[in-house]
Amino acid sequence: MPRTATGIVEAESELLEVKAEDFARLLERNQGLLEVVADIVSARNEKNKSFLEKIKELSAKDIERSCSKRSILKRLKSLIGISA
Repeated sequence: MPRTATGIVEAESELLEVKAEDFARLLERNQGLLEVVADIVSARNEKNKSFLEKIKELSAKDIERSCSKRSILKRLKSLIGISA
């Protein structure tokens, strides 16, 4: 699924990158963590559901526009300065 994220820090912070293979090993060694991570991701996705639906809707509109001869002509005319 598409992911966007914004982070706001209130104090000087240090960010760490956890590589996928390291995260997989951590999950393998801590089976209970699988449930915790699944709960967190599920809750976040549920919270972002309407946003994700909006992304899907916009993507469908973009695909439709990119296939429309009328839309393409309008954009090309705009590009070269011809009134649509």
